[in-house]
Amino acid sequence: MNPILRRRLRLPGALLALLSLGVAGIGVARARVDAFSGLVAAERRFAADARRLGIGAAFLAHVAADGILLRPAPVPARPALSADKNDPGVVLEWQPATALIAQSGDFGVTTGPYRLAAAGKASHGQFLTVWIRDPAGQWHWFLDHGLPPAPGDLAAPLPQTVERLAAGKRTAGSDPAQADDRLNDAVLKGEGDTQFAMLAADARLLRPRRAPLPPAEAKAALAADAPATAIARLGMRTARTGDLGVTYGKVTSAGGKDLTYVRIWRRDAAGWRVVIDERT
Repeated sequence: MNPILRRRLRLPGALLALLSLGVAGIGVARARVDAFSGLVAAERRFAADARRLGIGAAFLAHVAADGILLRPAPVPARPALSADKNDPGVVLEWQPATALIAQSGDFGVTTGPYRLAAAGKASHGQFLTVWIRDPAGQWHWFLDHGLPPAPGDLAAPLPQTVERLAAGKRTAGSDPAQADDRLNDAVLKGEGDTQFAMLAADARLLRPRRAPLPPAEAKAALAADAPATAIARLGMRTARTGDLGVTYGKVTSAGGKDLTYVRIWRRDAAGWRVVIDERT
């Protein structure tokens, strides 16, 4: 066969392969968008059920089988929630403002403001929820934690849109344990520069009685944290794709008070960095 003709006959196959790759890429991108939309929708359904079913019933309806609560030590969520008394006079409302999702689409995080009304008094704070998606595609919260409320109502309405933080770098088999250990060591030594260097460029700090703090305010906020005499990681969970994870534990302050930390880690080109840092 003429070599030129042979090459021409091969062109449709090559073109078909390129088109297939393009369609596959579109499919993957769409799946990621759909997973993110599902994550946000799950948080909103959770919030709606708190009004419809009651707070305790909603938490039980949406918790994962191995979900935990930090009180302040981690405890299995289902037994703890089942033992809680549900006060119908307490109204809890919240909406997500920021979220991110692992490239695997089975691990995500949401955070935003909450409003609490009880005995005619209003208070507010920030919540942080770690979500996992089961094989059937349903989202359940694995860890739900909120900052202690500040008195008074929110200064603005609950958010209606959600900011999506950037995805991490897929690295199967990786976890943030060593990075978390380094950061805990820096906290104990009061090394503010090291703590700041381990934050992602788009990090958020969650601290009691304050709005989420962007990186520009992070260094001052870290310096204002109470000095720690002891710190211990009590648990960790990482996405299957190794790009997103959570660590949580106990911080003992110089005054002897036990505090809680929760960190959302994202693996970037430079390694694991904290993208959400919460400390009570």
